Amino acid sequence: MLHSPVKEEQNIADVTGHFQIPDIWKEKKKYIWEKRLRDKFNNSENDIIINLVDNVMNDGIEAIGADYQSIIAPLMSYGIRRNAKAQAHAVYSTYKILTNGNSENINFNEFNTLMSFISNDNHSIRYMFRRALIEIQFKWSISSGKQDRWRDLGIGHPTGKKQCNYNGKKFMIESVAYCYSTCVTLMRRILTYLSFFPEECNEYANGHYKSVMDMFQTRSLFDLIQGVLVSPLGHTEISDEDFLQFARVLIALSNMSNGDTKSAPYVILGVKDENFYKNTNESVLAEILNRIWKAGAENSLPGKKYNCSDFGARITDAGNSFLLDWQASFSLMASLHCFTVPPLFFLKNILTIKYVIETVYTASLKLCEMYEEEAERFCGGNITLKRGTYLLKHHDNYITFKHRVKELHINHLNLYREYIEKNYIYLGISENDQLKLTSRVNGFISKYIQKYNDWDTMEGSKECF
Repeated sequence: MLHSPVKEEQNIADVTGHFQIPDIWKEKKKYIWEKRLRDKFNNSENDIIINLVDNVMNDGIEAIGADYQSIIAPLMSYGIRRNAKAQAHAVYSTYKILTNGNSENINFNEFNTLMSFISNDNHSIRYMFRRALIEIQFKWSISSGKQDRWRDLGIGHPTGKKQCNYNGKKFMIESVAYCYSTCVTLMRRILTYLSFFPEECNEYANGHYKSVMDMFQTRSLFDLIQGVLVSPLGHTEISDEDFLQFARVLIALSNMSNGDTKSAPYVILGVKDENFYKNTNESVLAEILNRIWKAGAENSLPGKKYNCSDFGARITDAGNSFLLDWQASFSLMASLHCFTVPPLFFLKNILTIKYVIETVYTASLKLCEMYEEEAERFCGGNITLKRGTYLLKHHDNYITFKHRVKELHINHLNLYREYIEKNYIYLGISENDQLKLTSRVNGFISKYIQKYNDWDTMEGSKECF
């Protein structure tokens, strides 16, 4: 068994959220840095890093919008060590961008100036910085270690550097490929199915009990296969290749090796099989999944051979956060398709800004088209996915991947346009470029916002996962 997907109630004290990273930092800075280490290691590099950590940790104080801590914590499934490691990496990566001497990016002094102008009517600075930190985190995850977890998820992975020319400016970029281009929706479909089963518990507050969503139910692997691989047409024949790809993605989703994945598992997987325990690979799991499917639904009931306690899966907080807020986001698409370019927050070169916006748009449109092609293959073109557990539900409405991309990218670009309009003067841009930035770049951003708006995601449009 890789993990234990079913929650055991006895003798557990849940302290999730009891310890907050900013509180820990406050104490460590006071008692370790200031009292013991500052005199020994007092230099400009450490001063900048401490300043950056303070900026990150202070985000929650009278924050406008969701602060960074509440954004990163669920992506790490609230694991305190994972969370701290992710934030330490983001801070040090920010330090390297701000101090590398590249005149096309803002430097540390310009960063400090920017942060000093955060206010209720200039909150786009903080928004863009939060997204930059998340983008840095995804780049770290995408470049994960020897187990190639990101590649096996099948949602796009870097394959090697190449040079490209964008309007006369040369970029060294990472090419992007898909592990199996005919099943790029499989990861999303697995997470979507598992997200349909929140587990309720009773919480005592203000003198009475109320029902709250605690975590997600464990579903039997039979139910998961049925909910993901059986199309709305009702066809129950599943090929060996389907099981193999399903197993590959499921193992990648449940990878708990933080040292390799740089993130939390998105799924907790239970497989009570000695052979799989010794040989955790997709071929062995595919054969087990095939056996489970052939054994039928009755053998997955409680007390039966393939019950969900022994052969089950559930989505984690990280998986749910990734599914709902990040897989379709501008930040993720930029981290993958602009892997070698810093996030928009740091950029002040006009051509580089345009390159990022156009590249993300083009890649996003292509990916949505791949999702539409898979939906057509899966449904046959005449049956809607807007029923059952095939499409994500957001605010009780079915929502396609394309719809979510459109929504998140427009919001991101609107806030980036506001960030440029209100803060270009603090970015250290030459007077000759200031007019270009405020007029041409804003016009360019508006053009791409309109391009996203033109996407047809209304009821009756082409089906998309």
